[in-house]
Amino acid sequence: MSEVYVLASLSNQGKTTTAIALEKHFKNEGLKVACIQRIKGQYDVGLYLREGIYQYNMPLEAAKSRDAFEKWLPKGYDIFIFELWHPYTPTGAAFTDLFERINVPMSYQFSDSWKTYVESCHPDFMFFWDHIHQKEVTKIITKTPTCLDGPCVDEQYQLHMPENFVFDTFEPKMTLPKSNKTAIAAGAFPGEYWDIYPSMTWYGYDYHKFMKRVKKEDCDVVIIGECSNRHLKLNYHSRTARTRKCLDHLQDLAGCYWMEKDGCPEHCYIEGTFDLDFYMVSLINNSQGFGHAVCAEFLGGNSDEFSSWKFYQFDNLDIRPGDWQMPRGTETEATKVKIYEITGIFNCGLPDHDIVPLVTFLIDAKGNVTKG
Repeated sequence: MSEVYVLASLSNQGKTTTAIALEKHFKNEGLKVACIQRIKGQYDVGLYLREGIYQYNMPLEAAKSRDAFEKWLPKGYDIFIFELWHPYTPTGAAFTDLFERINVPMSYQFSDSWKTYVESCHPDFMFFWDHIHQKEVTKIITKTPTCLDGPCVDEQYQLHMPENFVFDTFEPKMTLPKSNKTAIAAGAFPGEYWDIYPSMTWYGYDYHKFMKRVKKEDCDVVIIGECSNRHLKLNYHSRTARTRKCLDHLQDLAGCYWMEKDGCPEHCYIEGTFDLDFYMVSLINNSQGFGHAVCAEFLGGNSDEFSSWKFYQFDNLDIRPGDWQMPRGTETEATKVKIYEITGIFNCGLPDHDIVPLVTFLIDAKGNVTKG
């Protein structure tokens, strides 16, 4: 039998932070631990991969019964940490029915008025409040300024009193197939792929390195996951290559105008000619799970000066540090801004570029920019 710790709460209450801290605690005790999520699993996979955590998704059908839930628990783990998003909704409450004991993470800000806060978020679902709180419920206070008298996670992400967390026991029954095929992946994808392809190489959110590897055609399986930013699209590449001063690739691009039958459904913006000096830009900050790509126009002068560049994408024609497309760095990692010269067209709407960036800039947590 394995222990299953349920962390059931609303958004932005520290569930994932608590799960990671609890996972580290049990791992340090020599136990094998896995995290489970109901809704957000594939979008958080990058965070779990960087932390070296095994992560799985739990489908709604698993809420049908205890036996159904056990069929989706992978064998081989001593501990499972189940992040349950919005337990006070019908689908969330369906999962809580499977448990007798539940941990409820809540931020320090709302810890004294938790029921009022939940009601403000879900006024139509307070029926489920009484249903859930008839069980053994343990409060986990997060974002605390200091250690409290009960289980909590402070502002420095330190876990206190993990022995006070509650759990239920289940018998895992799921066995995933194993493949010896060579696999590569980028972006966020269901964590089960890591079990199926143990030798998989993950390129994080660096889609450009990933595409270089794809071009080599030396792998059996290619997994293209989602960027943590839903606005990431590649149709801007065609505009970038199209508007470079050297228009040698005009005919290549002209052939991908509405090429739906060839797998290129995006409009490639062929009409018009603009004799401007544009480049491709890769922005990466792994500590934030951020990977993005935009355009840069060289304004002239010294290319090593950040002020010599203008960045744009979609409706933002002047992207600056601090914008969502160019976030500031963190205390542990600067945001990298890599500017590449385009050398050709790899396929419809996706350019080829130099391996080494023309210039790299670093943005720190305060928005200061230096040459990398």
